[in-house]
Amino acid sequence: MERVRGLLDRCRTMLITARESSALNSRAAKRRPASSGFLGPVVFEAETILYLLLSVADLWITHFLLRQNVENLQFVESNPVARYFLDHWDIKGMIYFKFGMVAFIVILTQVIARYRPFTARLVLLFAIVMMIYVVVYSLRLYAAHAGGVVPEHELSFIPAIRF
Repeated sequence: MERVRGLLDRCRTMLITARESSALNSRAAKRRPASSGFLGPVVFEAETILYLLLSVADLWITHFLLRQNVENLQFVESNPVARYFLDHWDIKGMIYFKFGMVAFIVILTQVIARYRPFTARLVLLFAIVMMIYVVVYSLRLYAAHAGGVVPEHELSFIPAIRF
């Protein structure tokens, strides 16, 4: 629970920092691009790296779950678009799909950051929170259904996900 609180505190700190940095900019500076060239400086490097690492973890866990051979149990990809790529091109298709989505989000936030840095940081933080949810959900799914290879007490810091 302390790890989750620490993560939430970090997100709150990043939001406050983004709000303060955008408040320092003048109204005209918000409307004009931050750099003159097409390939300007990369902003939000730490958040982008965290998003990339979480995406790699999601891909690894998804591949791990799909390859499990547990009697009377088979994990399936629940995202129909990702399942299409998986069915037609196996794990290569899944890699292309997942990292295509990562590239889309990263490029989108970099473009938005040129005009509205606070909004770009919110989009990236939302993507990070969603990836954390997916990774935690996958770990809990495995712990609940795969025969206790990961003991429940080792995942006790992860809050229960209820629908």
